[in-house]
Amino acid sequence: MEHTYSLQEPLNPPCNNDTKVFILVLSRRESYINREAIRLTWLKDAPNGTVLRFFLADQNIKKNHRGDFQVDPDKVSPFKLSKFMHEEHKHYDDTVFLKGIPDTYANLHYMVHAAFQWQQTFCPQAKYVMKTDDDTVVHLERLFFWIKIKFDLELDERNPASCFGNALINTSPIREKSHKWYVPEEVYPHKKYPNYVNGCTYMCSAVAIKRILEACPRVKAINMEDVLYTGIVAQEAN
Repeated sequence: MEHTYSLQEPLNPPCNNDTKVFILVLSRRESYINREAIRLTWLKDAPNGTVLRFFLADQNIKKNHRGDFQVDPDKVSPFKLSKFMHEEHKHYDDTVFLKGIPDTYANLHYMVHAAFQWQQTFCPQAKYVMKTDDDTVVHLERLFFWIKIKFDLELDERNPASCFGNALINTSPIREKSHKWYVPEEVYPHKKYPNYVNGCTYMCSAVAIKRILEACPRVKAINMEDVLYTGIVAQEAN
């Protein structure tokens, strides 16, 4: 599983030894309203120990009929999007640009890989890593409650490399070529996926994320990031 991208360094150190949960939010470049809604609602009174970053892919670049590169017109806002995003980044210091990964569904697993790598590089102090999307609401007080009474005990008593979420069990690859989640047999030949957690929102220990990244080179990638990282690669990482 190879893809070339660069990790944007933060303006300021994002985490410290008190950081409990690092939340990575996948967001479209043009989805400022969603990001602002998160800042003004469920992130506003976040418990101490919470760090959140929005991860944004590159603009989708295509070739026209002459072979020249052009920006996908569907991704261009009426205002100067790049300048606006730069101002947003300077003001909030909570956006991370994933340079080298075009904003397409097929690249979703690369976006998540880059976000995991960013956390491991710039926020290694976090105990947990949550992946979610910018159209999701997270009740952070309840999350920290369950971390205290359940998840911390799970890591301490059973397995320090664990993932938590809505488990999907005994699911099969889709072989229909026209389907969004089509996976050819030469990529994944097995009849069933390993158990995995739904990609809308899930949380793993930072130890698990480290092991997942280490195991990625040994696995052939599919574009469904939840199956890939919390199922196939997690199984490879044991």
